[in-house]
Amino acid sequence: MMWLLMALLLQATLPQGSSKGSVEGIVVRMGTNEPIEGVRVLLLPDRDQHKSSPGTTTKDGKFAFQNLAAGTYRLAFASNGYVRQEYGQRVLNGVGTPVALTAGQAIRGLVVQLTPTGTVSGRVQDNDGNPLPHVAVGLVRSGYNEDGRKILRSFGTAFTNDLGEYRIYFVTPGRYDVMAGTIPGLQGEELFSGTGDAIRQAFNTAFFPTPVDVQPGTERRGADLVLQKQSRWRIRGRVVDSSSGKAPEKVSVRLVYRNAATGVDNWGESPNPYYQNGAFEFRNVVPGSYTLSAFFEESGQPQRDDRIRIYRVGSAPLDVYSDMDGVVVTLNPTSSISGRVLGPDGQPAPLWFWNISTGGPPQGAQLRPAGERPAPVLGPQFSGLQPDGTFRVFNLTPGEYLLSMDWLSDQYIKEARFGGIDVLKQPLHFTGSENGVLEIAVSPNMGAIEGRVVNERLEAVSAAQVALVPNQNRERVKLFRGVTTDANGRFSISKIAPGDYKLFAWEGLDPFGYFDPELLRRSEPKSFSVQVGELSSQSVTLTAIPAP
Repeated sequence: MMWLLMALLLQATLPQGSSKGSVEGIVVRMGTNEPIEGVRVLLLPDRDQHKSSPGTTTKDGKFAFQNLAAGTYRLAFASNGYVRQEYGQRVLNGVGTPVALTAGQAIRGLVVQLTPTGTVSGRVQDNDGNPLPHVAVGLVRSGYNEDGRKILRSFGTAFTNDLGEYRIYFVTPGRYDVMAGTIPGLQGEELFSGTGDAIRQAFNTAFFPTPVDVQPGTERRGADLVLQKQSRWRIRGRVVDSSSGKAPEKVSVRLVYRNAATGVDNWGESPNPYYQNGAFEFRNVVPGSYTLSAFFEESGQPQRDDRIRIYRVGSAPLDVYSDMDGVVVTLNPTSSISGRVLGPDGQPAPLWFWNISTGGPPQGAQLRPAGERPAPVLGPQFSGLQPDGTFRVFNLTPGEYLLSMDWLSDQYIKEARFGGIDVLKQPLHFTGSENGVLEIAVSPNMGAIEGRVVNERLEAVSAAQVALVPNQNRERVKLFRGVTTDANGRFSISKIAPGDYKLFAWEGLDPFGYFDPELLRRSEPKSFSVQVGELSSQSVTLTAIPAP
């Protein structure tokens, strides 16, 4: 009877039917395993990260979250002097591993090692050795964005003091380029800006000769730069309408700059405040290569439900290394083409199939310039989709375009033709006089892939970056798919357009790094070829590639 009484007492002390769980752990310094006090900890529900639960580590570095509903969570950690990290993060710029919590489960003993940040310091001077105060210095590294475009990412900025000295702190360890000076172009706006009695000046953009390696908890000194003072130039000209030979009363003029110094497509726009009676003037322009663009709205347009306006546009390439006068930008009418979207049976589908309202534009439908030519100030615009699946594309100028339709969340573009030419395998070529119809056939019959990532010892690799990359037409960036493995090394990619692909799995990767063609070339021998068919479903095992 005694054992029965003890069992009843023990049962009375336990929660009955509790479905709430908990997560507990400790945060320590990488390398020394010293507990870190005061670290901000965020518990983020994977499905709704806006509903985060904040916490702070105690003196012994511990944290705890109680009364949690079952679900998948992410844990993020931040503290001055340490790299912001997630639980399970394999590389400093990667993502972490989700924590799966079942009903009533208590997860204990999580250990998170925070990496100390580093510092970069140096001096900026002119050719005569004079210090340059209040010049911006930045740590940068080339990368890619979600559109597959190469960009320059900033990882820290500081301004020089009166002695020309700068110090960039709280830097994530890694390799960076150090740059300083005036970013050319944009209406004389520059990183250098006067303060107090400092003289406002502009300088060339300069890079430290070699990349700098920032180590955890250390300072990289001596990254010194020498800048040359830059001249400023003026651009004067006029805008002419090709139909009348006269200047329009209202016109928008833009000076767009491409950063040739970095080899990266960094674009900016500068509105021109100096325009009157067809004449424009840009002042204080830093040397560089530009595209001067202008556009204005056609008069007497019918009112459209989709609010699209028709424009006349013009542009002129400029290499600005002195004052320029007499620049002429001629405005020409844009063109339009018709199109229609067909369902899986080759017939127009009802609007509920597209999940949009009558007359609404197909959101995310784009014809974007192919190749390296600059994006136009005013790009093509899709009209509303009509009940019979027809639409129009307005404001087209001659050139080559790539087609994408992001709004097709549950369908894929099975075929697209313009004038009988397959524009999925090659760009849509538009001369300005075509009368063809852009026919887009879509289908919901997509494929899926699931799988697992392991290392050479066949152990599961969590937080690995998996990328699905098309074998052909890699300029169609919407076909690229990137996912991260869970705590068990598993991944799943759904709604894949049928075609031939390669699967890559890296232990860690910078955001959208799988767009890098050189990285893909080096990693190709360790990729996995896969053919996705309509409604296909397959399972694969991938071997992780070391982080680049």
